[in-house]
Amino acid sequence: MATLRDPLRAAVGVYVALGLMCFLGAAALLTTTGNFFWGSAFFFCLTLVFFSMGWLSYRYLVLSHTWRIVTLAISALTTLLVATIVGGVALSASSRRGELSGSCCVALLVGICTYLLWRQQRASNNRSRGP
Repeated sequence: MATLRDPLRAAVGVYVALGLMCFLGAAALLTTTGNFFWGSAFFFCLTLVFFSMGWLSYRYLVLSHTWRIVTLAISALTTLLVATIVGGVALSASSRRGELSGSCCVALLVGICTYLLWRQQRASNNRSRGP
């Protein structure tokens, strides 16, 4: 039987997996170039965002209403950021289909996590005034 935590567990797993992917990408960029440049710094920042979103998603049911709204807003902004990056990759690398499909998958996963958090917020926000 499905519980309220199942969609949130899925979101936590996706955020942690994306955080690990960004961390490994940043480490690979750092080891190949030897200096901490904007690309690896950007990946490290995304790593922090994804890990913090994983933690907030894990604690989502016990967060206050304000923190739930903040978590949902950060998730939506992260979705927009990743979608913008996908748009940039689509415009700049029209011949490299592998990068485009990988970026689209990441954007889709982050969007699904945002939807799961929004659905959970909507389900727990029913303040009935009826009898």
